[in-house]
Amino acid sequence: MIKNNPRSSVLKILTKAITFFYVIFFSYAAFAINIERDEIPTALLPAFEQRFINPTTCIKSTTDYLDTAPRARLEKNISAPSINNLMQERQRIAATHLLGYCLIQDEQIEQALTLLMPLLKEKPLSLENIRTFSLIAMNIQERKRENLSDVTLYKIAKKTILKIQTEPDLIPPKLRTSFFFIYTHLALKTNHFEEASLALDKIKKQLTQQKNKQQSAYFHRQFDYYKGIYYALINQQQLALSSLLNADKIAKKESDISLRIQIKLRISELYKSKRSFSRAIHFSKEAVDLAMKTQNSAIQADSLLTLASLTHLNNDPNQALIYLFNGLELVEKSGNKDLIAHFLLELGKTYSALDSIDKKKLYTTKGKKKNNPNIRNSNLDLAQKYPQSSRLYFREKKQTALQLESLLLLAQLNLRNNEPALAILQLEKVQALSLNKYPLLRMRAFEMLALSYEIAGDPNRAIFHFKNFHSLQNKIKQHQFRLQQLQINEHLRLYEETQNQQELQNKNQHLSVENHFFQEQSVILKGLAGIMFIALIFMFLRNKKLLQREQKATKKLSQHGRSQLITQYAPTALFNSSYKGEPLYYGLVYVPFLSQLNISRGYLRGANLEYRLGLALNKYLADETITYHIRDNQILFVSEQNRHRSSE
Repeated sequence: MIKNNPRSSVLKILTKAITFFYVIFFSYAAFAINIERDEIPTALLPAFEQRFINPTTCIKSTTDYLDTAPRARLEKNISAPSINNLMQERQRIAATHLLGYCLIQDEQIEQALTLLMPLLKEKPLSLENIRTFSLIAMNIQERKRENLSDVTLYKIAKKTILKIQTEPDLIPPKLRTSFFFIYTHLALKTNHFEEASLALDKIKKQLTQQKNKQQSAYFHRQFDYYKGIYYALINQQQLALSSLLNADKIAKKESDISLRIQIKLRISELYKSKRSFSRAIHFSKEAVDLAMKTQNSAIQADSLLTLASLTHLNNDPNQALIYLFNGLELVEKSGNKDLIAHFLLELGKTYSALDSIDKKKLYTTKGKKKNNPNIRNSNLDLAQKYPQSSRLYFREKKQTALQLESLLLLAQLNLRNNEPALAILQLEKVQALSLNKYPLLRMRAFEMLALSYEIAGDPNRAIFHFKNFHSLQNKIKQHQFRLQQLQINEHLRLYEETQNQQELQNKNQHLSVENHFFQEQSVILKGLAGIMFIALIFMFLRNKKLLQREQKATKKLSQHGRSQLITQYAPTALFNSSYKGEPLYYGLVYVPFLSQLNISRGYLRGANLEYRLGLALNKYLADETITYHIRDNQILFVSEQNRHRSSE
């Protein structure tokens, strides 16, 4: 039995810390650029609808289509292809992409790569090439495409992005946005956090110009999903959780079940990183529930595998076994050997945990035989049987990393069973197969080799391997330190960016308040100006009316009410306008009958006679004399002297 030692504990913590930043990408596929429904042949529309929920049906229908009609039509008139043939070619490529996507969903990765790789030889910025690149880069794990590493794909994507930015008209806006998501995905996988953040900022700007509601919803949920992953990788857990939950809200509204499963698994990983296994299991169960609504046995099994692993970590291996056997039953029906091998490896780990628990109980019973040794032997046998089967499969498929994991588990079991010689053989094989790759696995192998030789009684070799372990551990710590430094730098950059943004928002808010204040003042001033203008108009009209009344009153006072002759109350201006500066004659005539006119003739007739008198005087004397009606019975005549000279 392996004894607990400080080195092992430190190693496990370090391994988990490093693994977390990569495990988020190692489950099922994230996204690919949309395969446009309009380009899919009518005969394949049912298969298109089943591409995620039932990939097996999709594979059968699409394969039958590609094997028959389309190729027969494309062989005609190849030297001068018609518009119809070009359309058929586009449909054939769309059908090929659909088949590739369904093969990936069904975990038939080799077949998918065989199908898709030839399409990458087309024009680099063509729609078909970008979709092919997307399917491979975003849906196939790096360990399953060893000839195309994430670093290689990132470099290709960066070159393409630079070309898109210098010549934006080369591809349509929708495709440009989609490719930025590919670039973000690869930048995050290769720890280029700042590049990923800048790409997400550009996507955010492009989303403001998106007019198609359905396409906008698709891009927005992708944006929130990748923003969540970005925050998770720079240790901003709360921001990551908020973004992922927001993406889930949009995906739920749009009935995007594939994205919702991914989001639940990502949130589960977040809680797992904080060792909050109960919350991690909760979200993992939600992912399982969603997966069970589909007929995609691969995604169902993968979600159960994740749930079983979390349950195992939560110290409940018996419940983990239930999930594993349920998942194994699903993949055995589908015949997916790759997933079967994964389940066998996890079964080995779980039975190993059960065997370890049984031995701890055995040592704590203090001689009391409460444990059945047959059960303990059975657990150990199963713990060795399952990883042995998975190792053979991974060796056949050249999946080196998983083969090494199987060998390490077998070596650990042999050490526990006090068989260091077998463990040494397996661990030496790990070192031979790793070829200076997979540092975490090699570090575990060095540690176990040191322990194996120590048990076998060879301290020199034990010391040698322990030195190798210590050296590699330091290298991994240095790598981890660089990674943490990148995370800290990105965190600081994000903090500074947030601070600058906050300052700009504060300034904008301050300017907005000032602008609002000035707008209010402007409204008040405009209102006052309007009131003053109305008041001025009112005063003008009032003054005009008063002036008219004054003129009427003056006119009324300046004329006798009955004779209409000028009275002594007439303004001097009226007299001055008539006076030419010559000597004047004045004649005041007393007319007695005018005093008794109303009595003698009556009011109306008297007024009429007096009016006629005024008319007559004006008529006969207007050119020579100014006539004034003074009081009621006196008339004043004013005339220039030169017009009335004597005969002398």
